[in-house]
Amino acid sequence: MKLIHRSLICWFIYHLIGATMRYLERFVHFALLALGLLCLALIARPALAQEGCESAGDGAVAQQKAAVKRIDDSYRVSWQAPTELADAACTPIASDPAFALTSYEVFVSLDGPVSGLPAVTTLPATQTAFEGSVAGVEGVKPGSDIYFAVTACNQFGCSALSEQEWVKVGGPPGKARGLGVE
Repeated sequence: MKLIHRSLICWFIYHLIGATMRYLERFVHFALLALGLLCLALIARPALAQEGCESAGDGAVAQQKAAVKRIDDSYRVSWQAPTELADAACTPIASDPAFALTSYEVFVSLDGPVSGLPAVTTLPATQTAFEGSVAGVEGVKPGSDIYFAVTACNQFGCSALSEQEWVKVGGPPGKARGLGVE
């Protein structure tokens, strides 16, 4: 009797493990299928408004060649005007005067990327550069980073921020290393 009882328990465990393995195998196949469909959806999605257009205006904000500035230095931020609208079709701005640029907003931030901050200045659409003083950035001190970004505006609103560039404000040297005593 004990032998039959043990045999039934072994049979039950064997089938339970087999059923569990079949369930896991199906789950893995389903998960891989879902992951593949997700990847296809991400690859095949249409270009989004702020991502899609390859134009001279979609690049980083340019700045002076010197990456380190003194507090008494000035800086000059310059950029190229966008040539397309931020739509999936990359409609050329020149195709309709209603899309014409009206202004640029220049953003300056201290020690952190520009986001959610008010524009430092608004410039006419004909001006594609801005000059300022390092000392004029509120709170600047030696060792600070100053970040810059620009948006282009027309009668319908403003673009997303350009890529951000930054300059380092020079500070004192690092500490001496390799101290030894003999």
